[in-house]
Order: sequence, then C-alpha cells, then structure tokens
Amino acid sequence: MSTTVLLALTMMLTAAPGDWPQWLGPERNGVSQETGLAKSWSKSGPPVRWKRELGDGLSGMSIVGDKLYTMYSVKRTEFVACLDANTGETIWKRFVGDAISDHMGSDGPRSTPTVSNGVVYALSSQGMVVAMDALTGKVNWRRELTSQYKATVPKWGYCQSLLVHNGKVYVDPGGESGHALMAFDAKTGEVAWSTGSYKAGYSSPVAAKFGGVDQVLFFMGKGLISADAGSGKVLWEVPWETSYDVSAATPLIIDSERFFISTGYGTGAALFKMESAGGKSTPKVLWREKTMKNKMSTSVRIGDHLYGFDEARLAAVSLETGEKRWSHPGFDRGTVIGAADQLYVLGEECTLALVEASPTGYVERGRKKVLGELCWTVPSLSQGRLFVRDISHIMSLDVSAGAQKR
Repeated sequence: MSTTVLLALTMMLTAAPGDWPQWLGPERNGVSQETGLAKSWSKSGPPVRWKRELGDGLSGMSIVGDKLYTMYSVKRTEFVACLDANTGETIWKRFVGDAISDHMGSDGPRSTPTVSNGVVYALSSQGMVVAMDALTGKVNWRRELTSQYKATVPKWGYCQSLLVHNGKVYVDPGGESGHALMAFDAKTGEVAWSTGSYKAGYSSPVAAKFGGVDQVLFFMGKGLISADAGSGKVLWEVPWETSYDVSAATPLIIDSERFFISTGYGTGAALFKMESAGGKSTPKVLWREKTMKNKMSTSVRIGDHLYGFDEARLAAVSLETGEKRWSHPGFDRGTVIGAADQLYVLGEECTLALVEASPTGYVERGRKKVLGELCWTVPSLSQGRLFVRDISHIMSLDVSAGAQKR
C-alpha cells in the first residue's frame, strides 16, 4: 500500500464534524452539535440499524466516520475493538490485558477509547495504557501503570478515559510514588511529566484554559487537582470528600472562568469561578447544593441549566443558582447526553427516552426498550446514529429526522 493511500486513510480516521471521537463526545461535555435529528419518535421508537453480542464491559463507544471503537472482555481477557459503525461487524480487535472482576456491576473494561489523528488510545481496567493504529490495530506503544509507575488500581478498576490534548496523553494512575498524575507523549509514549501522591478516583481528566493557562483537571479520590498541561505543575486543589472516594462524574467546563463538579452518596455539586489575585488564579465557590448528586453519570449543560442524574432521578438544575427545577423517577442510575434542545436518556434497565431539555418540567417525546441487561454505559451520537450498550450487547439506532418519516 502506497504512502499516499495510507495518508488518505489516516485522514479519514481524523475526527470531523458529526464524529464522537472520545468519552462524552467532541467537547468532552456530553453534548453534540449535530442537527437533523428527530424531535419525537413514533410509538415503536427509533429504528434499529443493527444489534449484536459483544462481550462483558461498561466501556463507551467512540465513532470516527464509519468506524466505532470500544472495549470488552471475554473470559477475563480485555480487548480494544474496531467495528464497522454501519453494520456492527468486527474489523479488528487487540488484547490489552486481564479484566477486572466486579460482582456489583460488570466484569471487564470501563474506559472509553480516545481517537486522535489516526491513533486509538485506551486504558484497561487493570492499568494498561495502549496506543494503536486506528486503521489496523497495530500497537504503537504501551505502558503498564502498576508495574512501571507503582500505581494503585482503584477498588472497581480504572474507569477513566484517557485525555489526548496538544500532543500529550493524560491519565491519573493514583498512588504514592510521584506518578499519581501523568502525561505521555502521544507519539512515542515517553513520559512527558509525572507528579503527586493522590488516591485515584473514577473520573476522566478534562482540559481547561483559565486565566490564559492551559491546564488539565483531574477529579481524584479526595479532591479536584489542576495541573499545568505542559509542565505538570500543580496549580491549585479543591478538597472534595465522597464516600468510598467515588469521584466518578467528569468535571464540566462551563466557560473560560467557571466549572462544575458533582458526586453522589449524598455529597452534591458545586459551581466554581476562577478569580485572579497577585498573579495567581484560584477557584471560588459560587454555589454548593445537594440538588444534583452525580453518582456515576456526568451532567450535561444546555442553555442555563444542567440536566443529569440526582442519584437515581433525572433532574434539571439552574446553572446560576443550583436550584432544582424538576426531577423525574423511573430511570434509576441512568445516563444522559444532549443535542440541541433535547436529551437522550438511557435508564439502568435499558429504557431509552427522548426528553425535551426544558427547565419547566419533564416532557417525553418518545421511548423504547433497547436492550435487556444492565445499562450503565453512556450512549454515543454520530451522524444520526445513536449507539447504546448493556453489559454484553451493543446496538445502533437511527435517530435522524428522516428515519421517522420512512
């Protein structure tokens, strides 16, 4: 195969508008800018494009073009897999380590692969970081967090999804060895920087730019840590205690000054604003309330409101005040993503609903029972296709406006 052809294929695997290339989508905030989606569903719900058995796991799905990337386990062995997004057929799969066993949820991987510049980056439940060619699955490099950097695997395994930002891969292994926060060179896998002694949480890192400083926020077991993206220097910390050290929801960057965090077990949420004094920026609490307690699923921001799971109830909360506008039962510990003025809500028992993103009350525009087992994996949306998983199956649905007219 010529170099020109390989370059063309690689460019095809570079994220473009309509793709969902990483955990929580293009902006890592659970919201898609996609248009042309159905505003309501018929009684039978959106058409199923395909459904297949996959393997155990809670890994999410990243989609670039017509390729879908996810993780699963078979007989305690974990794989990263590339599927045809249009048919569900396996294109390639690669071994990435031994799977964790969890009787409270599901065996297998929890992390969602990240696709960037023709490379797939993935993290196994036991701490193997792997970079693979997105087209072929060939391994470019791998790093083992526990044996190489003395990391401590969290009780329920590594759940975070790797952040790829400005040529680096960010991960928070946790532990007491000075490698609790790390950045690898995206091309070579060499350590760019490592720092700190912090207990790992279950949240995924996110990039932010506050006060003109490029930084990465890590939601660890005992609090939120901001590190300079280039050097790894710790810039500031926010102590945050949650039962069992379950910081699971991803920090939500609101704008160039504000961010939102939330945890469950009765802890609640807070909105912060960065303030500058003496040439240094530090976060100030704008509000802290127990109106949105994200135990596992990250909230989404649409307009001036946050929509997410307050423990086991879908809820809407004012972004400005933290006041709860409404809550609705029936989805247990579900997940939610947004697009335009609507929400795709997937309940724990695998009921999928289309809900208006309205602060005035719960308005449902359609629902469908989609799978049969535990649904804790957040859906992914790409090019009119909604992808959902339970612990052993994967499904693609057509949620485009045209699908409801056929």
